Order: sequence, then structure tokens, then C-alpha cells
Amino acid sequence: MYKYCLSATAVVVFAGCTWVKPIDGAQTVKLAKPDYAVNCQSLGRTTSKVKDNLIGPLGRSVDKVKLELITLAKNAAIELGGDTIVETIPMSQGKQTFAVYKCQ
Repeated sequence: MYKYCLSATAVVVFAGCTWVKPIDGAQTVKLAKPDYAVNCQSLGRTTSKVKDNLIGPLGRSVDKVKLELITLAKNAAIELGGDTIVETIPMSQGKQTFAVYKCQ
């Protein structure tokens, strides 16, 4: 019984956690709509992937998964020299693709 309670507590605690942290400069990267990036320099694409479930069928919050995917894309944009990301493929099963641009 003790092990079950401990496991259940761990699942609840970790369900609220965000595991992806932004790198220096990522907070300045803009998540934009495609129209915004029309006159920007394309630097390529990045695909973000995170766990969308914890154990078996237990899912994570869609909002937390989305936030982590965006954070990973912003981190990749910094590494590519970009300042803007645009969603190109909708989120599915903890995965999403973004275009990376240099707009400024």
C-alpha cells in the first residue's frame, strides 16, 4: 500500500512540473503568426519533442506540453541565430515543428 501511495504522489507532483528550461536569450524569441515573418530571413526548421504522458495512459497537461515545445523551439532559434519562431505543424503526441526566422 505504501508503494502505491508513493507512486501516486510522484505522478501528481511530476504532472505539474516543467522539465524544459529556456537557455540564455530564449525569452527574447517571439512566437509569431506566419504573416509576421513574411519579410524575415528564414534560418530553417526545428522539431520539438517532449513526453506527453507520464506512465502508460496518464497524460500531461496539454498546456504544459505546448509550453515545453515552444521553449525547446525558442532554444533552437537562439542556437540558429534566430529571433522568431512560427508554428508550421500542429502539436501531436508531444511533437511539433517550427520555422525559425531572423526578423531584426
